[in-house]
Amino acid sequence: MTQIRQVPTWDISPRVVVDPYKLEFMSQHYKGRLRPRAAYALGLIFLWARLSARVPRLVNFI
Repeated sequence: MTQIRQVPTWDISPRVVVDPYKLEFMSQHYKGRLRPRAAYALGLIFLWARLSARVPRLVNFI
């Protein structure tokens, strides 16, 4: 029989674990509205990574 390891609550970073109620609240709050610019910037980080891989000198200049 396999035992599941209990993780102490002090071992979990509060910045990593987001309360599901907060996620639901934010989802309802921003329904039909624009979100903050930072949310869009981080949501499109894969595009920023591709751009920086193609033109690294330009990105380093900025």
